Amino acid sequence: MGVPRNAARLLPWLLLAASAGAPAADEAARLAEQRRTLEQGFEAEERGCAARFAVNACREEVQARRRAALAPLREAELRLAEAERQR
Repeated sequence: MGVPRNAARLLPWLLLAASAGAPAADEAARLAEQRRTLEQGFEAEERGCAARFAVNACREEVQARRRAALAPLREAELRLAEAERQR
């Protein structure tokens, strides 16, 4: 059984559509790596809070900084997800 004639005409478009996902995948990987790096740093800071007298205050400060640092990253992830849904 041969390849339908329409499939041969559609192949370049299919390849283009498949390759369009590559930049989004690269961006998603970059964002995931950034998130992992930030989370590791904040986890280390939070573990360091255990050595302080005011443990709760220290953890609250770390959590506030974590939220502030991750907010732009989260927005970028949401924009990327929205772009993926619209494709």
